[in-house]
Amino acid sequence: MLWVNLPMFILIFAGLYFYKADSSSGRLLIYKVAATMLKDNWQVGIGQGQFKVKYNLAQAQYFSKHSIDSKEMLLADNTFYAFNDFYQFVIEHGVMGFVFIITILYFLNKQIKTLHEHEAHKSLFTSAVASLICILVGALFSYPLQMFPIIFQFIFCFALINSFGVTEKNYTVSLNGSKWYRAFILTISILLTIHFWFYFNYKNKSLYAFELSKSGFKTKAISRYKELSNCYIKEGNDLFEYSRELYYSNQLQEAKKMLSIAKKYYSSNEVYKLSASIEAELKNYKQAEGDLKTVINMVPNRMQSRLNMVEFYLEQKDTANARYWANSIINMPVKIISPTTSGIQKRAKEILSE
Repeated sequence: MLWVNLPMFILIFAGLYFYKADSSSGRLLIYKVAATMLKDNWQVGIGQGQFKVKYNLAQAQYFSKHSIDSKEMLLADNTFYAFNDFYQFVIEHGVMGFVFIITILYFLNKQIKTLHEHEAHKSLFTSAVASLICILVGALFSYPLQMFPIIFQFIFCFALINSFGVTEKNYTVSLNGSKWYRAFILTISILLTIHFWFYFNYKNKSLYAFELSKSGFKTKAISRYKELSNCYIKEGNDLFEYSRELYYSNQLQEAKKMLSIAKKYYSSNEVYKLSASIEAELKNYKQAEGDLKTVINMVPNRMQSRLNMVEFYLEQKDTANARYWANSIINMPVKIISPTTSGIQKRAKEILSE
C-alpha cells in the first residue's frame, strides 16, 4: 500500500514546495544550517530550549564561510524554530531525544491499534487521536509544540488516550485507570496550570512594560523590566528590551551586563547590533567590529547592517575597509527595491566618490 501511494505523496510534497518556493527554500536553508549544529552535538544535543539561542549564531558562522551576496542569502532571516519539532527536539537532546520520540510514537501507535473502545466513549477517543495526529503532522513542517496552549492540548489528548484501560479477554473500556496513574496525571495537570498562570501573568506584565517604553515612560519601563528580569521565567526578548532601555538611558555598564544575560536565552541580529553600539561607546572597538560582522553574517540581506559597518570604519578613519563595505552595498542582490535601500545605495556611492 505504501509503495502504491508513494508517487502521490511525492507529487503532493512537490506541489507544496513549488506553491511557495521561497518559503520552502528558506526552510531548506534552516534545515541545512541546523544540520551543522546536530553534526557537532549529536550525542547529547545542544540543550533544552537552546535552538533559539544558537541557531542564528550558527547561521552567522555558515555565512562567514559562504558568500553573503549569493541568492541563498536572500532567504536568511532571524530564526528561532527549526520548522520541524521532531528535528528540533533531536538537535536539542541528541540520541536520547531521537529514542524518546520513537518510544512515544511506538507506544501511542500500539495503544491506538490494540484498544477496542466502548461505543459510549468512541467519539471521545477518536477526537483525542485525531487531535494528536493533526498536531504531529503540523510538527513536521512548523512548530506547534513550541506553543504552550498546544503543548497543553497535546499532553491532555495523550493522557486521555492512555487512560482507556484494556483487559486481555474482552477489551473493556475504563476511564478509571490505577490510582497512582490518576494521581500522577492530576499532579502534572496542577503543575502545568500553575505554570501557565504565572506565564500569562508574566506576558501581561511584559506587554505593559513594552507599552510604557513606546509611550516614552522610560523610567517606569526600566522598573518593570527589572521586575521581570528577577522572575523564574526568562524571556530573552524581554531581557533584550531591558538592555536597550538601559542603553538609551546611558547606563552602559548595566546595559552590557543585562545583554550578556539576554544572549543566554535569545539571539538575533538586533541583539548583536545593540552589543556593537554598547561596545563602541565603551571604546571596545575590536569587540564592536566583531559584533557588527556577526550582525551582517547572521542576516546578510540587511543593507542597513552593511551601512552601519561602513559608518563604523569611517569613524575609525579606516578608509580601506569603509570603501570595501560600501562596494558590498552597491553589489549586493536586493530582494525588494525600496526608498530605504535606494537611499543607502546613494550614500554608499557618495562615500566611494569622495
